[in-house]
Amino acid sequence: MKSKSWNHKIGVWCSLFTSIPYKYWARVHNFHHGHNGQLEHRDFGDINFLTVKEYRELSAWKKFTYRVFRMPIFQFAIVPTIYLAISNRLPLVAGKGWKKTSISQVLNNLLILGVYVGLGYLLGWKTFLFIQLSIVFFFGAIAFWFFYVQHQHEEAYKEWKENWDYLVASIKGSTYYKLPRLFQWLTGNIGFHHIHHLNPRIPNYNLEKCAKENPILQKYVTILTFKDSVKCMFHKLWDEDSKRMITWWEYRKNEEKRLLAEDKKEEVSRELVH
Repeated sequence: MKSKSWNHKIGVWCSLFTSIPYKYWARVHNFHHGHNGQLEHRDFGDINFLTVKEYRELSAWKKFTYRVFRMPIFQFAIVPTIYLAISNRLPLVAGKGWKKTSISQVLNNLLILGVYVGLGYLLGWKTFLFIQLSIVFFFGAIAFWFFYVQHQHEEAYKEWKENWDYLVASIKGSTYYKLPRLFQWLTGNIGFHHIHHLNPRIPNYNLEKCAKENPILQKYVTILTFKDSVKCMFHKLWDEDSKRMITWWEYRKNEEKRLLAEDKKEEVSRELVH
């Protein structure tokens, strides 16, 4: 729809059933588009992760909690539940210029609550909550999975702000999630995520057309099938040296090599001293 006003109205209307406050989510997602791949802002609008160096410097307890956080059952079931039940409900962002967004978030949540109460009385609380909460739970799990494989694939793009590039972040920092036609349609063509990031103003129904008319956009992007994407759940840390998301196994192997190299260096130093 070309009318921005009508787009906002439809967004608010849809939010009453998705349980996501429209204007708040739109602003968070807009921030994500403007900072995708920037290591300074990975905790806002993205699924958080640590670099190898950051993880290495953690205490034993914090390493344990990070490992739990990166477990698939936690990341794709518990985290979406927390996000939908808490992050979207409370005005937790207190940055400059967020006051109006926080107010709209609270008002939108009150509207959602009103719809829930009305449908609960109309359909019966057990029936309504069972159906609605089941839908919202599975929606959250699927949405987080898509978001994860689209930005935390092995050959992703993560840079500190001073070296960050919008174009590279769009193409290399996102994936082309190549799905069967039915699932591509059900997910609104969001598999063409690199094109969506390159220009979020392209309507979802034109993303595939854009990809076909601009084959160069497909040349440098990471293409994932569903089978390929399953491997992404083993990616745990960003390695700044190899510019890759790595597994726990790779981390252990690299640490063994690093410690061995340090021991040899110390041994050579001692020999030179004596």
